[in-house]
Amino acid sequence: MFRRYRAQHPGPATRTPQPGHHPEHPTGPYASLTHLSKFPVSWLKIDQSFIRELGDSPDATAIVKAVIGLSRSLGIQVVAEGVETLDQWRELKRRGCDLAQGYLIAKPMSADRVPHFMRTWQGVNTRSKGKQAAC
Repeated sequence: MFRRYRAQHPGPATRTPQPGHHPEHPTGPYASLTHLSKFPVSWLKIDQSFIRELGDSPDATAIVKAVIGLSRSLGIQVVAEGVETLDQWRELKRRGCDLAQGYLIAKPMSADRVPHFMRTWQGVNTRSKGKQAAC
């Protein structure tokens, strides 16, 4: 199952390096786990590709669970990227995820709209029925 998942979602070893990446860091935004002990890491981010398949793919669900568990063991926080539905957020929160980024919270916006958003946002309506919460 994991091989099939990796074939559909190539990781850093199988991706073509993007222009502008340093040759010593061919993986781009991906980091080795050794960085967790060598650098002052305070957050781990779960990639949206795993969030998208959370609950549908046993491999994606296992990876999400492992990243959250690893972050808890190391005493660092975890943020999930690409959270779009209330069901995803509930599952992540149940597993111990600290924060979420994604359309469930807000659509992309210009910098000049952020102050208004921060003043008026009332959080995610966790009592909403259905898969998408109104923000």
